[in-house]
Amino acid sequence: LLKKTENGVENNSTIFLDGPSMLYYVACNYSTENHRPTLGLLSPSSIYTGTVEFMQALIEVSGPQGELHIVMDGLSPKEKLQAQIQRMADQASDCDIMAKSCATTNGSSCKTLPLFAEAAMIEALEDILKSIDSVHLHRPLHGEAETYIARWLDRNNQHTESVFIFSDDTDFLVYPSCPGIIPFRSLKFTTIGVDKCLTGYFYLRSKFMLAFFPTLE
Repeated sequence: LLKKTENGVENNSTIFLDGPSMLYYVACNYSTENHRPTLGLLSPSSIYTGTVEFMQALIEVSGPQGELHIVMDGLSPKEKLQAQIQRMADQASDCDIMAKSCATTNGSSCKTLPLFAEAAMIEALEDILKSIDSVHLHRPLHGEAETYIARWLDRNNQHTESVFIFSDDTDFLVYPSCPGIIPFRSLKFTTIGVDKCLTGYFYLRSKFMLAFFPTLE
């Protein structure tokens, strides 16, 4: 996806990061034991430091000309609100059971997000914005991140060959303006000699559509 060599970054790209997916990715991959409270749960401090660590690595491989856009979810349509409220209630119950299990099980790899996890990530991003011009945080009033990103790409006529969307949400694949998605869980930062690289699996929308409509080829 991205490669930084001694001569600089090989390709300048625009990267959109799905905020909700990024939050879970940071919690699972960049949180540290040092920031866990006594009950064994992730703390907001862990989310903050994990966000900074991930963004620093991404900024380094994307280079000064690369554009990073983190997009959060806005208020959902009223048709979805009731379902989301019920889902939150179910998750709260499940997380309570999970948290108690984590606190009583030695060596457990189980993690639960703290109450202010999203606020901690946003605070970290806002601090980064103060010194890095290539990082942008979008917090739309309404709608979900994928809708905002799809409309942004359509409105700006962005060349899809230079656009990457990092997300674990396959809803992106229904939008014609989105070239595809790169799941957060597939991302891997590596060093080859003196070159620093970011690799991942790129699920192209064009390939996805061909699976359902072979005649499009």
